Amino acid sequence: MASNAAQVDGVWDQPAQANNAHGYMQADLKFRSPAARKRQPVLTPVTLDVLGVEITWTPDGREFPPMILAAIERLYTIQGLEGGWDSYGGQTLDKTIVAPVLKFLLLSHHRGSPCPRLTPLSSGGIGLRWETPEKEIDLDIQPGGTFEFTVEDVASGEIHEYPVNTPEEAELIFEASL
Repeated sequence: MASNAAQVDGVWDQPAQANNAHGYMQADLKFRSPAARKRQPVLTPVTLDVLGVEITWTPDGREFPPMILAAIERLYTIQGLEGGWDSYGGQTLDKTIVAPVLKFLLLSHHRGSPCPRLTPLSSGGIGLRWETPEKEIDLDIQPGGTFEFTVEDVASGEIHEYPVNTPEEAELIFEASL
C-alpha cells in the first residue's frame, strides 16, 4: 500500500479537473510538490570506452539511445570473432576502424536516420548498411582508413559507387545520400 505522501504526490502533480465543485481548486496547477522536484535526475556527462575509443554522452533527460547501444553491442560481438570466422580466412576486427564506425553511428542518430546494420568484413573492417524505402546505402570501412560507399535507388535499381579517400569525404556523401 502506498504511503499518504505518495498518494498526495500522485494527486498533487495532476491538473485540477474543470468540473470540480470547489472553486478554490479550479486553478491549473503549474507547480510540483517538493517530493516531485527531488526526483529530477542529475544530468552529468558520461564517458564510455568502446573498444578503446572514448565517447562522451551528455544526458538530456532521456535514456541512452537504444539504437546506439545495440550497435555498440554488435561491435563487441564482431570484435569477439576469431580469425577465419567466415571459413575463408576472415580477419579479426581492426580496432582502428572503431572510431569512424562510432562517428557514423552518432551522425546517423543525430540526423534521425535509421540505425545501420553492422556486418563484419573479411578484411577486418565493418560494413554499415542503411535501408530506407527509397535507398540502400552501404559504407564499408576498411582497415587502413579506406572507405567504400555504395548507394542504390530501390525503385530504379540504379547503383552508384563512390570512391572515398577520407572520413570527411565519406561524411559528405553520407549527408547527401540520406
